[in-house]
Amino acid sequence: MNDALRKLWPHILSELEHVFSKKGPEEKGKDKGDNKSDHAAIIEAIKVVDMMSALNIEDFQMNQWIFLIDSYGMRHKPDPSLI
Repeated sequence: MNDALRKLWPHILSELEHVFSKKGPEEKGKDKGDNKSDHAAIIEAIKVVDMMSALNIEDFQMNQWIFLIDSYGMRHKPDPSLI
């Protein structure tokens, strides 16, 4: 399985980056996509990231900084536009 995952990892990584880099509905302007499918894709991508992290997959561990943020000790200012 490790060998198959190593071959698939570049494709999985590319798809995850694509899903997480999609513009939100407010940034799409008049182009109204299928928001339900966008949200479903994001939820499924989060599940993949969670599974890869939980299984401690070596190839994922090298790239986990892209998806997971350790915010211990960081101060976050809330975005006023989201409140």
